[in-house]
Amino acid sequence: MLAPWEDDDDELTVDAAEDEDGFHRVMEMLLDELEQHAKATYPAGSVVWQHGDFVASSMLQWKGGYDDGRLGRWTQVDLAEYMLDYFPRKVSVEDETLHAVPECVRAFLGFLDARGSLSGEPLEQLEQACEQLSDEFLEHARDSSHWGLAKSMVMRMQAEGIDPSAAGALDAWTAEFNTRPHDERDAIIGPAADRMARAAGLPSAAEARAPKHKAQRRKAQRQARKRNRRG
Repeated sequence: MLAPWEDDDDELTVDAAEDEDGFHRVMEMLLDELEQHAKATYPAGSVVWQHGDFVASSMLQWKGGYDDGRLGRWTQVDLAEYMLDYFPRKVSVEDETLHAVPECVRAFLGFLDARGSLSGEPLEQLEQACEQLSDEFLEHARDSSHWGLAKSMVMRMQAEGIDPSAAGALDAWTAEFNTRPHDERDAIIGPAADRMARAAGLPSAAEARAPKHKAQRRKAQRQARKRNRRG
């Protein structure tokens, strides 16, 4: 007989690409059960009550939409990828929610364990890994060099006092943003755009502009030499 953490729960194995509706049904079922578990396990007003549903939803989105689709299987490698790459790159939250993420991750793993659905590695090891990753997670999530393109734009909108969820706000802000000077735009989305370019094997924005800049410098140097000769 397999140890509980080695035996996947077939009910929680999904294929989001083939059956997106089925994936969302399983997600909603788990989130409903998590809500009941949190009310029975954690004190009213705790961070798990306030932010647990959101954090668990993002964990399931990553597992089902980007990873192996086994929503109950979690390893230390999975936690590192979710906490140090996916969440910092994709998820935009206020600082209060950000601080709650590690505890909510542990709470969701504990819920899966209590449900008999946790597989991959034992809960104790996963909780220790989550604790060890917490500080680095906060650093990555706050560092704009780790943000994706969409998150970089959303975070900038919020910094400028604009609600990205307001009707028409994103389109209006994007249109205005595209009129800004290159240097200003690069300061906001440059790191994310460069990371996407590298992943696709393409030159970064700075590298793409480099030949033009070099040509301009050569032209300026030729003109300077002509002026010197005339003088």
